[in-house]
Amino acid sequence: ANNLLAHGVARATLKESLPQVLALRSFDLLLEQLLAEERLQRCHELFATPGWQPQVSPLQAEQLQKLLIHFELQGCQVANLNQVVADLSLTQTEVEPLIVYLLAEGKLERLTTESYLAKSAYAQALSHLCAHFSASTELSLAQYRDLIGGGRKLAQALLEHFDGCKYTRRQGDIRLAWNLPDSEQGCN
Repeated sequence: ANNLLAHGVARATLKESLPQVLALRSFDLLLEQLLAEERLQRCHELFATPGWQPQVSPLQAEQLQKLLIHFELQGCQVANLNQVVADLSLTQTEVEPLIVYLLAEGKLERLTTESYLAKSAYAQALSHLCAHFSASTELSLAQYRDLIGGGRKLAQALLEHFDGCKYTRRQGDIRLAWNLPDSEQGCN
């Protein structure tokens, strides 16, 4: 319980905490057994004891609120994580567990290791993407940058993220719609 903000422990971290003589297959069987016996629960890609909830201190609650408000106010204008750290006068060490917490809570969306968006800004960016493809068959980086009103770097991170989600497919310098989400998943 080093990080009380965590929603659980990653599989690799859990494996590393056990004796190295435990073979990978044995670890997998042990994990399956603990899950089946409900002595361990899965939360997305993390594992925790049943009923575990992150423990947020009053200072962390204040920092989380400050961080989330910053991301929401910035929208698609948000800079990289180093700039966010500087803007809020926090350290990288303070911000990292807060970011992980907000990601697990579904309040932030990770685009790259340095780029994050508030869920509301992400939904708006996705909505712009879908609206564009309802009227056109292709999209350039410059067009998307203008649609979201953000910088080139963020627009590129978003488009690469959408490529990874298979919403779009890159073909040369343009994107084509591939498997856009339906209205329940974010497109209007």
